[in-house]
Amino acid sequence: MFQRSLVNPDKNNWAPRVGLAYRITPKTVIRSGYGVSYIHFNRLGGEEPARLQSSFVIDVSITNPDPSRSSTCGPSVASTGCFRPTALGYTANQINPATYDISNTQLRYIPADLRSGYVQSWHFYDSAGAEPGFSAGPGVRGKSRREADDPRRRQQARPQAVNENTALNARRPYLGFAGIEEAWAAGSPTTTLSRSNWRKSIPRACIC
Repeated sequence: MFQRSLVNPDKNNWAPRVGLAYRITPKTVIRSGYGVSYIHFNRLGGEEPARLQSSFVIDVSITNPDPSRSSTCGPSVASTGCFRPTALGYTANQINPATYDISNTQLRYIPADLRSGYVQSWHFYDSAGAEPGFSAGPGVRGKSRREADDPRRRQQARPQAVNENTALNARRPYLGFAGIEEAWAAGSPTTTLSRSNWRKSIPRACIC
């Protein structure tokens, strides 16, 4: 699998689910449950998929200089010290695979051992029957998202110092490359909610 995808498959995606119900009195029942669900596809719009890499998609990024201090680029000239307006679009060389340039192309990086993100869900509540067909009671429900696949900028440039005028790519961690977006398993938000339940059973009716 790695030879074709450059990513090792995650074989630890065990998703157990368990539920428990215990009757304390003839009219009071405690219920609880826990489960794990995995997230295999996250933000597919235009973020992390490897198919958006070069040879499939050429994602060109142009860093324009100050237009008040630079001349305007010609129609077939890329931004190499001159200012290129949006109306001119991209030149033929910029989207030509033969002239592919990593210094102005957005890249995507997926770690080979990236683990699938998962969500833990649980609930605990009790219900007491006040009258036939009716029950009510408080409860707690929560979710915990672990190792969520969130994108981050691997090539975030350092800020300019006072009176500094260094080019953007020269301030990046990996010189020679433009932006690199990494699939990063680091998001772990947790949500806990309290709730109250009211249930009313409606007798079955037959419409003949």
